[in-house]
Amino acid sequence: MSQSIEYRLVLKKLPFGITNSGKNQKLSIHMILNDIQSNLGRFELNRNNMSIHLNLDWSKAISDIEKNMEKNFFIDELYTEFEKYKDKYESINDFFNERAKEIPKGTEVVIVATVSKVDIVELDQTIKNFVYHLFLVLNLSYPGFINYYNARLLSPKNSEELTLCNDEFEECWSNENWPIIKYIPINTVCNWYNKYNLWNKFISETRLDKCLFSLLHFCEEIKISPSKIVWLAHALESIYEIPQSAILHSLKDRISIVLFENYEEERSKISKRINEFYQYRSNFVHGNLTIYTPSEELINSDIHKEYLNQLFQTENFAFRILVATLQKMIIEDWNCFNFKTIFEGA
Repeated sequence: MSQSIEYRLVLKKLPFGITNSGKNQKLSIHMILNDIQSNLGRFELNRNNMSIHLNLDWSKAISDIEKNMEKNFFIDELYTEFEKYKDKYESINDFFNERAKEIPKGTEVVIVATVSKVDIVELDQTIKNFVYHLFLVLNLSYPGFINYYNARLLSPKNSEELTLCNDEFEECWSNENWPIIKYIPINTVCNWYNKYNLWNKFISETRLDKCLFSLLHFCEEIKISPSKIVWLAHALESIYEIPQSAILHSLKDRISIVLFENYEEERSKISKRINEFYQYRSNFVHGNLTIYTPSEELINSDIHKEYLNQLFQTENFAFRILVATLQKMIIEDWNCFNFKTIFEGA
């Protein structure tokens, strides 16, 4: 006899917070909300000898996110809206705080797992793994759409905190013009995920798996940290199939082949930034990077702030390259690259 067990993915943060992007992405988010139930509503998973049928109810999340967008603003919209009511408020902060009272503080997705043979430990592990993949799918469709920071996965007998943070995904919408980050329809991302059977993956078997799982490890680390650069380097080296020798040269060359398109004129500047990223990686791995204590609150100096800022900019740049690469693979329906050396004799 089949048994149904209810899980709830409780989210504390909603998409479309205050950002400095100046880009109005409301239409893209509405498009995801229109398609999310039909594309992310039913799944069949397998774990060892257990077949699991999932039904996801997105109705509350759709309603809360729509209300969030109605009451929330990008920075440019906030100032425009404030101009209409500025005579009623002493400051823009007062205006926003008043509006913020109407913004939902969180939401949830109900997941009902139906199984004929129940191993509760394996089922809990499978559902957790599934929601991790869900995080990737939604953030590759619209970077920044879903955030698991302080989220919880609830089951009848268990409550587990999730720590995946989407801050770097949100930063992908910054004003930098390279690499290009896009909105990809959710059905396109789901078709790609389904084609390569990624929902059932726990352990990496391919270079694509290694890249995606490294990305998840990166997102689990909240603080700005040199260790995050190692995860980014591992992800990039995996997906670009970088050989053990001439790593930096190969990485720059292959990134340029895949992503440069109309940006040849910026090759030298981009190449310099990739050099800086890899220098951070090498210095950290080989013991040459200056390290501050984890209690960064104890350090209040311009040197420390500059150190963190440079580290953040380096991480953010490499992360954008990784997301742009994966998005191109999704659009082109690729699961790997095949680089060849070609020459002609004369």
